[in-house]
Amino acid sequence: MKSRVEVYRNLHHEGIVYSVRTTHDRLVCKHVHGIIIQEAEFAVGEKGNQRVRDEKRKNVHAVVRGNWLTWTKQPPLSLTPMVSPKKMLKDMQSMANLPEHADWVYERITYDPYKYKTFVTMKYEEPIFNSPRCFVGHECWALVPPR
Repeated sequence: MKSRVEVYRNLHHEGIVYSVRTTHDRLVCKHVHGIIIQEAEFAVGEKGNQRVRDEKRKNVHAVVRGNWLTWTKQPPLSLTPMVSPKKMLKDMQSMANLPEHADWVYERITYDPYKYKTFVTMKYEEPIFNSPRCFVGHECWALVPPR
């Protein structure tokens, strides 16, 4: 399934769970443990970020927006076991890169509203705003140009 979606961390579920909402109606269509997004944009709402800092309480203000390539969920969210998020990440990292990004590499990314105003690469703490492909799950990884 390939749909334009927004993905964000759901703090109301136990464990690491992400809500997936469609961009055309902004309704949540799935809860997942891992998802691969193509043509990803990493968006942080400036006012939401400031509100987290002021109130010391998290709110939904940061999303990964893009085309939903594939996803995984595990019980209790589903009765049908799917591939684990760790296996999905490993499979994605071994996928052939898109031809126009053949020399690009995967880097781990993060967003912490108390430390950053944007998503950043963990290795260099540099802002990242988009990526041709990324994995959002127990860890988040994005395809980036080589340094």
